[in-house]
Parts: sequence; structure tokens; C-alpha cells
Amino acid sequence: EYQELDDDFARDFSEYDTLADWRSAIREDLAERHEASAYQRLTKELLEQIIADSVIPVDAGLKQELADELYEDFLWDLENSGMTLEKYCRRTGKNKKQILAEKEFEAEQLIRQQSVLHAIANREHLNVSAEEIAGEIAAMAAEEEEDPESFADMLGDEEIDGIADRLQMDKAIEFILEHVIWE
Repeated sequence: EYQELDDDFARDFSEYDTLADWRSAIREDLAERHEASAYQRLTKELLEQIIADSVIPVDAGLKQELADELYEDFLWDLENSGMTLEKYCRRTGKNKKQILAEKEFEAEQLIRQQSVLHAIANREHLNVSAEEIAGEIAAMAAEEEEDPESFADMLGDEEIDGIADRLQMDKAIEFILEHVIWE
């Protein structure tokens, strides 16, 4: 026997009082996810086009260091999902050499993306204020359900610089999206 899909069901299995409210919340969540996915695809395509039209030197040592980090992250993700590298290779038909080549390509693309975004941010004077950094840290603290001041105190200079860098790249992406010419 199944429980009827009604308001009682909604109260038992969600934070909502009515089934209509729960369905509405699910629809809103799906719409937000769809919009975020479309935004990410558009951004990725625009950056790929900009990179393809640009000559950007990539330091071999930096590329290899980043590729190694990406490969280690990949192995960690595999381990956390309960899969071994050997099993992954059997399922995908790839070998370790191919995976390493993919991570090198991914590293090169990331370096090129960041180089382009930094160049745009610098050219257009897209700076990040201390207030914007503090706001982002407060948002991160809220997500972690931490006190903002305590959370900020736990961050080192490197983490704060990383937050500022990410915010600046976000501004560069927004600048690109605002100035793209649609054909």
C-alpha cells in the first residue's frame, strides 16, 4: 500500500504544509537548476570561443602541476564513489595514459580561461572591493552554518585571495555576457 499524495504526505515528507506548496517549490528548484545549467553552458561556449580566437602562452610547468592536481582530484572522486581506477577504465574503455592526457588538456583550458578572464578584468578595471569579499565570506559562512566572523578568522590570506580572484573572474564573465554580440 502506498500513502496517498496529499497534504498529509507533504507534511510527513517535506517542510511544506500542502502538496501544492511542495510541488511549487520543486518546480522553482528545477527552473533555477535549468537556468544555472544554461548559464554555465553559455559561459563555457563563450570562453571556448574567446580562447580559440586568442594566442595565450601556457607555462608547461604550471600546466603539469595543475594537471596533476586535477588527476588527483579525479582519483579522490573515484575513491569516494567506491570505484577503482581499473574499474573506471574497464567501464569507459580508457586507459590511464588517456585520462592523464584529458587532465592535461583540461589544465591547459583552465589556464587559458583564467588568463583571458584576468586580462579582461585588468583591461576593464573590474576590481573587487573589501565589501564584496566580506559579503562572499558571509555567504559562505551562512552556507556552512558558521558565524561569519569565526569563519573569516579561519581563512588564511591565500583563501581570501582565492575568493577575491574568483569574484574578479565572475565580474569578467558578467562583462563578457553583457557585451557579447549575438548573431
